[in-house]
Amino acid sequence: MILPIVGTLTALAVLVSLRAADLSQRRLARRRSARGARAFDPAVTTAIYPAMLAWSVVTSVLLAPVALAAAGIAAGITIVAVPLHPFPRAIAYAAGALVACYGLGPGSGGSRRQLGRLYNALGSSPIAAVVALAGVSALAVVAIAAAASQLPVYWPLHHLGTPGGNLQALRIAVQHARTAVIRLAGRVVR
Repeated sequence: MILPIVGTLTALAVLVSLRAADLSQRRLARRRSARGARAFDPAVTTAIYPAMLAWSVVTSVLLAPVALAAAGIAAGITIVAVPLHPFPRAIAYAAGALVACYGLGPGSGGSRRQLGRLYNALGSSPIAAVVALAGVSALAVVAIAAAASQLPVYWPLHHLGTPGGNLQALRIAVQHARTAVIRLAGRVVR
């Protein structure tokens, strides 16, 4: 239960720092276009990074309601779908939805732009591209091996068909609504 929280905080810190780096780089680009390139431009970028980091934290706080809503929806769906002990999984899925919202949702362009610059720098030469491809492929193989070694606890949500599942109340409510609609349609037709 601790791992999703630590992973979420780490991912959010990386996204905030990537956004701050993008803001610093855009500020430097505006400065260079106005005044031309100077020898001390890297020092200026380093000096303004803490201010951009603070602004990135403020932006993240302002985007928190959207991200928390996504996390709440993911947690709610997990609690409904998992019949036994849903809370550890709900926390893990909520953490994933929170990071996904910050990484792909509104205001995430700076982080993604900075990652694009990093990937473009890694693939600048054929040798570097092959090394990066080998590293990412090894990481993917390790992730697949770790996922395959786990027992399938709820794949593919086999418990939803059982009468004791969490969705039994929902099935009953749908059946009552269906019956009510059929009765109403029968009255209208008469």
